[in-house]
Amino acid sequence: MKRSNLNFFILDFKPKTVKVYVYLKRVNDSEQHQIYLWEFFEEQQGHQNHDETFEVQRLNRENVEADTLKAELEPLSPKRSLIFYNCPCTLQITPNIETDDEAELTIQVEHPALKTPISQQCTLKVKGDCLNLSPIIAPKHLMHGEEVTLTCNITKYRPGPLQIIWLKKDMMKQKPTEVICKKGETCDGRYSHTPEEHQEGRVFSYSSSLTFTASVSEDHGKIYTCRVYYPALTQNMQMTFDAYVRGM
Repeated sequence: MKRSNLNFFILDFKPKTVKVYVYLKRVNDSEQHQIYLWEFFEEQQGHQNHDETFEVQRLNRENVEADTLKAELEPLSPKRSLIFYNCPCTLQITPNIETDDEAELTIQVEHPALKTPISQQCTLKVKGDCLNLSPIIAPKHLMHGEEVTLTCNITKYRPGPLQIIWLKKDMMKQKPTEVICKKGETCDGRYSHTPEEHQEGRVFSYSSSLTFTASVSEDHGKIYTCRVYYPALTQNMQMTFDAYVRGM
């Protein structure tokens, strides 16, 4: 999860007092929930000098659920422009791709001059490398002449052009060879490929199974690699399996 900034401005208001509420409504929520409150107001310092005021900024996180969107508001003190005040604000959020994608974020402003609060909404589009790649599942021992299946499991990703290839490499050689190509097609006739995709809430999981008949001459001492290509990843992910085949 990475932090993102949402910038907005509160313009042309007077007096200086202002309240900013932040609400969030996730896809499965029936109503929105307050996740943040920021107040900026002026208070008089004493009864003898009513013209002097001081500024108070107050943050309120009461009644905020533990698993809600992490948010921090960084407003600047309102600045006067002619007879009105302006206040630039930056809302820092750390969204979770599983719970906050497509959530509705609302910023609401209250001010003494307003009869009703004003608000603006936006829909969060969360992208990121939340994808998890598990170690390759394989039998503890490979026996010559017996069928074997290697399974590569990918979880917690959003729908997109996910691609998986399987590679085989001799430990003594530098360049691996493809046994399953990017389109899921078999590049070598001795292998079969079974892909499966499942939806879990708003995220998906994917399994890629490589099946072949183990051979001492073909597989012993070879390194099998499951490599994942996905646009949200900053770099490709992969897992390897060292094959050791026992003879009959």
